[in-house]
Amino acid sequence: MKNSKIALLGLFSIFSLSACDSDQHISWTPDGKRMAVLGSSLRIGDANGALSKSLMPGVDSCQWFADGHHALLKRHRSEKNWTALAPLLTPSERKQAILVAERLRTGHGTIKSFEKQNPDADKSGGAALVYINTKYGAKALSATFRNWQIPLKDSIFSGEEITTLQIVDVAGGDDLSNCKLTPGKVLLESRKTVDSVILSPDGKFVAFSKTINSKHETVILSVNNGLVKTVNARDVYPAAWSSDSRSLMLVETPDRKTFLTLANESLPASTLNKVTVADTTGKLLPVFPVEKAICSIPYATNLRMATLPDGKFLFASLVLRLPTIDTNKTSQQSLFKLDVLTKTLETIPLENKSLADCLGSFVLNQDGTRVALVTSKKAIYVLDLQSGKSALIEKANEAGLAFQPNWRSATELCHPLYCSASEKQSNGNDHDYAVALTKVPSDLSTSPSDAVPLSAKWPASEIDFLRVSKDKYLPTKKQK
Repeated sequence: MKNSKIALLGLFSIFSLSACDSDQHISWTPDGKRMAVLGSSLRIGDANGALSKSLMPGVDSCQWFADGHHALLKRHRSEKNWTALAPLLTPSERKQAILVAERLRTGHGTIKSFEKQNPDADKSGGAALVYINTKYGAKALSATFRNWQIPLKDSIFSGEEITTLQIVDVAGGDDLSNCKLTPGKVLLESRKTVDSVILSPDGKFVAFSKTINSKHETVILSVNNGLVKTVNARDVYPAAWSSDSRSLMLVETPDRKTFLTLANESLPASTLNKVTVADTTGKLLPVFPVEKAICSIPYATNLRMATLPDGKFLFASLVLRLPTIDTNKTSQQSLFKLDVLTKTLETIPLENKSLADCLGSFVLNQDGTRVALVTSKKAIYVLDLQSGKSALIEKANEAGLAFQPNWRSATELCHPLYCSASEKQSNGNDHDYAVALTKVPSDLSTSPSDAVPLSAKWPASEIDFLRVSKDKYLPTKKQK
């Protein structure tokens, strides 16, 4: 759920993110005692509905370490000061930003003419504006906008967007009124787009993707010593760690030369690869050997993959075979278990075929036996991976999805619960959704227990993801 606002210069794009750049607003600790709640700021909640005070703003995602009180946070901030921004640029990037800044400040005309004279300026436009603002002041920046005929409504200076990966310690025990967050080691600060951040199961490594010149670059970062190494593979992003934290599954994006045939159509191919990054002692290898073409699938921009307790990998794709896709008459997805060692696939059974289109939304539970699914109409189901049976947890609604379901334990699902007008009035707040817990029965043919709402007393003004955008979902007269 990235709330991007393009502001200024047409040529230069400054992005202002909302509090969370994904739909993962809830993240439970491994023991299920506490959850991170990502709204306008980071707070900590529990299964009784208690909620801490605001602990830290600008948090996009939270991944807990095994101890349940240390966490890896992905944060964002807008940097307007050149002194703070300059160390995050390479020498050549600093030189280019200053050059563009001076040309902007001293020149005039139209943006189209500036683009023609400076074809690579878009790569350093944001940094150039930070330089002008710091060295010459806000008046000089405003004059720059006027000189290049930028409309007043677009003359908004937000600064350069910086992504930070940081470890924090969340202390306070069961009493959330005493909850305290202590900032720890900063693992990364980058002005590049950082996505697909995955903490290894043993907590020793972080894998993430950086976008450079529209290409994905996978980076491995050591938590202990800060060592950073890049995977030597073209345009790949990380999908899942192995259970022993020694290797990583990668998705390679198409080169526009490799195509697969499905339902008489040619589709660009993505490839699932494995890279080994650590030795048996848990140390990073000097070179990362990449095993090619474990499995080929139709082009996947954000493939969701999870590691099962037996070491296999779970993912959703169109019907396929190894090492390339088969020619089929169906375009429905299936869930697969991939055994990397034997390069074999096992198809997960599915009784309710109408759920095929939403298998890519799966969220795996702790013991690897079930997944939560979200349909296109935002209904929430639980699917048993052994039997293929499913159960409805939350019915469909037209208001959207407040946050991605998240398992508190192997048998208890945390999910958004849509609130009617009368329920909102009885709750005494303006929440369109509640954060709720549902105990999932062992036999999915029986109805789940009623959902237990946790968030009735949470501050509606600050837990913004529990409110529906009125402009987006206001019904038309016909819908009424």
